[in-house]
Amino acid sequence: VELVTRTTLSTSADPFVLDHVWKGSALLPTVFGLEAMSQAAAYVTGRVTLGRVRIDDIKLDRPIVVDTVEGTRVEIKASVVEQDRDAAGTRVHVTIGTERTGYGRPHFSADFIFGLDETLPEFEKELPRPVLDIDPLDDLYSWLLFQEGDFRRLEEISSLDSEHILFSAISRADRKQHLLGDPYFLDSLLQSGQIMVPREICLPVNIARIDMYDGRFEARSFTAYAYDKVQTETHMQADVAVVKDGRVVMQLEGYRSQILSHDESRPTAEEIADPTARDAQIILDKLAQHSRALGVKSPRVVVAHTPGIHELTKSERHEQEKPIAEAAVNIHLDEDVVIK
Repeated sequence: VELVTRTTLSTSADPFVLDHVWKGSALLPTVFGLEAMSQAAAYVTGRVTLGRVRIDDIKLDRPIVVDTVEGTRVEIKASVVEQDRDAAGTRVHVTIGTERTGYGRPHFSADFIFGLDETLPEFEKELPRPVLDIDPLDDLYSWLLFQEGDFRRLEEISSLDSEHILFSAISRADRKQHLLGDPYFLDSLLQSGQIMVPREICLPVNIARIDMYDGRFEARSFTAYAYDKVQTETHMQADVAVVKDGRVVMQLEGYRSQILSHDESRPTAEEIADPTARDAQIILDKLAQHSRALGVKSPRVVVAHTPGIHELTKSERHEQEKPIAEAAVNIHLDEDVVIK
């Protein structure tokens, strides 16, 4: 059984591409490509809705650029794969090609597997303790994450370093509209990889496997964890799990991005988590630069990162401000400065 269908992507019919512009090009987001592919796979297997679904061997070999004036013609092919009798589920191979490449070479491709066990597996790793209060909307989008509009679903970063990230993101899933769940929420899982390597500019190139369970259709804030990061000079790879009550609702394995460029001026993941040292150095360098220009002695300052201080009571603020004030006094007395 095979399906071949063609359509035109445009900014009028698909306005979400205008919120997914990378270096001036409107790109079809991976998540909307997967959603279109899932609908083709469902059609050839006679499914109206999808519960548990596994997506294997996702290849994003070429970006799909949407012409903002004329649109971009695309072709989706879906074919049911013959399998051995003892193989689990029904497998459908799906590709997306474009008119620009003569529909001959897939830009996106993946295998969709339906009819698997619906039982939510336990998440066997221990989640890190939430210690941060990073607001992605204020702190990460624009300079690090290029997505705009409804793609900005990251809600909070509560643990972060160059090896892992614990975060929450909002899902507004509607099973009547999207077979795979909320595509914007799924995109937030892809965004998490970039946050672990902020000095590298990356784009996804393949995902070994995505497992999705029926619980993904809840409209709520989900906790997600990206872990087991591996990085080379050219690529970054990690796994991402969406966890609810100790069980996996969605999991990405072998999520791999290509490193396109490096920007040493950006902070590391550790410096995003605690910007004190980096901010202090930036301030001190600027003070020294302007002091030299004015021919005056550069002032000595103390910098401390105190997130959430404005939400504290007066007495609680004083407790946090006290060691900063003491450090400021000690620095002028040439004593050792320690902020705890």
